[in-house]
Amino acid sequence: MNTLMNYSTGAYQYKTGLQMLGDANQGNVFYVRPRTGSDGQDGRSPATAFKTLKAALGACTANQNDVVYLMAESNTAANTTDYQATVLDWSKDGVHLIGVNAGGMVGQRARISNLSTATAIVGGLVTLTANNCYIANIEIFQGQGGTNPSGASIALLVSGQRNVIENCQISGIGHLELDDATSCSLSISGSENLFKHCFIGLDTVLRTTATAEVRISGAANKEIFEDCVINSYTATTTFKAIIYTSGSSHMFSLFK
Repeated sequence: MNTLMNYSTGAYQYKTGLQMLGDANQGNVFYVRPRTGSDGQDGRSPATAFKTLKAALGACTANQNDVVYLMAESNTAANTTDYQATVLDWSKDGVHLIGVNAGGMVGQRARISNLSTATAIVGGLVTLTANNCYIANIEIFQGQGGTNPSGASIALLVSGQRNVIENCQISGIGHLELDDATSCSLSISGSENLFKHCFIGLDTVLRTTATAEVRISGAANKEIFEDCVINSYTATTTFKAIIYTSGSSHMFSLFK
């Protein structure tokens, strides 16, 4: 269960699966407020928060347990979403991302999505290429259409290792024009990642061409899904919730 602790800064800190967050580790803490923040600020307090996750990640140092808080400022998507014009690559090892919101499993109001003008982001709206990161209470939604992208539309692509993704909503193919055969909500090619209490998929857009909601490929192994929901909407009889792609040197996946 998520618990909130009120610190002297007035900010709220989530204490979830990683007890070293915030004041109890060697790293720095940065804040992102997508509605009222500014990338011209230092991001070191809620009052001087960055506007974008890219600015916050740029300020972080790998492998010292820096923490980035994405802060919801209301209950509307417009005021709680960091909109991406290009791929957001979470690329620094040991840098953690926590959404500050009510902590529900579905529809977290600490969101990452693509801009309405960024309709052709392929290969992952968010790519987790780093290792040893803890990501919690975040909604990732790829749903803007307008053109058919020439490639797979993927909400989250995980190629890193030993990451923990907890209490996140991961929803791709949020527009009919993103319904490509290799599109999906979650793609995994990394190893030893834990997905805990996550909602994966989407049931508002019919999958007519896509073949799976989760795709596991390459040398991915030892993936663990604990207390997760995989949700979809399709009339295709060959559609799979999870598919292992051809040529995968896969050891095992554990579903609890």
